[in-house]
Parts: sequence; C-alpha cells; structure tokens
Amino acid sequence: MLIILNDGTQLEAYSYEASEEYLKIRFINGDREGLKNIFSSEIATKRIQIEGQVFTDHRLDYVTEYTGAIIEIGLVASGSGADEATAAAMLVLAKLQAEALDDETAAEVKALYDVWSGNGVSYTTGKRLQYIGDLYKVLQDHVSQADWTPDTAVSLYVRIDDPTIEWPEWRQPVGAHDAYELGAKVSHSGKHWTSDMANNVYEPGVYGWTEVVGA
Repeated sequence: MLIILNDGTQLEAYSYEASEEYLKIRFINGDREGLKNIFSSEIATKRIQIEGQVFTDHRLDYVTEYTGAIIEIGLVASGSGADEATAAAMLVLAKLQAEALDDETAAEVKALYDVWSGNGVSYTTGKRLQYIGDLYKVLQDHVSQADWTPDTAVSLYVRIDDPTIEWPEWRQPVGAHDAYELGAKVSHSGKHWTSDMANNVYEPGVYGWTEVVGA
C-alpha cells in the first residue's frame, strides 16, 4: 500500500492500524534509521494519506523492529491523551539525563531542574535547582528552610553561571569551590571586570580584578 506524507514523500508499506490516538504503519525490509528520520519530521507527518484515508497532526512515538524484517512506526495524534502521556514520559527521561550533565551544559537547560523549595525539602550535595531564573548547586546535605534561599545561603548553594551570559553578575565566593579563575568575566557596580588571578575571592574594584572599559 502507498503512504503519502505531507512533504510529498511516498513509501510502500505492508500494513497499517489506526485508532483515535495512534497510527501504526508496518514496513518489510525497510531501513530502520531512514524511516525514523523520515517520520521524525513534524512537517512530513502533519498529513499522512493511506489508501484514501487522511491522518493529520501526528508525531513519531516509537520505532520497533520485529522478526521477519518488519519495522513498525508508531505515531501518536497531537493533543491526545497518549500524546500527553508520551510528553510527560519524555520530560521525566530528560530530567534523569540532565543529572549527568556538567555544570556548564546544565546552565543551558536549567528548565529541566526542579525549582527550589524552602518547605523542608531534603537536598543532597551536588543537586542542581532553579531559583529566580538562576541555576544553583547544593554544596552540602541539608533540609531547606524558607530563609535559606540559594542566593543568600552561600554555605549551602553556589550559583552556576550561564555560559551564554558573557558578563554574569559577580557574587562573593566563600571558598575554593566557587572562587573565580584567571580571566573570568563578571559585572559588578555597573562595570565589567576580568580576574587577574586564579582562585580569586576578592571583590572587583578592591583587589585582583581589572576593569574592562567599553566592553
């Protein structure tokens, strides 16, 4: 049977099965990766025609290979209960994967991390949390309190600077773990500064920093 996708792609399929939420298409001796790439395109799957029937606004959910060289493409209708369940599962998986990221990469996807709560939550060392638009890392195990906010409880949290911000706001280091490296860039008192030394814990304008004029 002929499958015609929204972008004009035409494919020969073995069979299909459709419901309100799912569309399953099976191919024999197909290229698994090639089919996955084709059906990953939201433009291509916006309209799918099979034997005179038209299915709209579907997106790829899974690709499964069975014995007999049969490959099944599973698509879910956008906005359906199955679509919402898949999206929720994908978010859970993304959050689990985010825990393995380095700090610099984590700062680029901070929306994947939990928002800080001061309501007696047990936080473990190394956990990353969102707070007022910034990402912080827990420095020691503790139970949160409303007045121990990440921006003020410097012994409990350290801010992870977003690498896309060239001149992040300077914050007072409390030790070697959050001291600034040689060449680090910061904003402070309305000016831009670069660190003149490694392990810099001093305030810009006091010692260890050079003001960058015109930056």
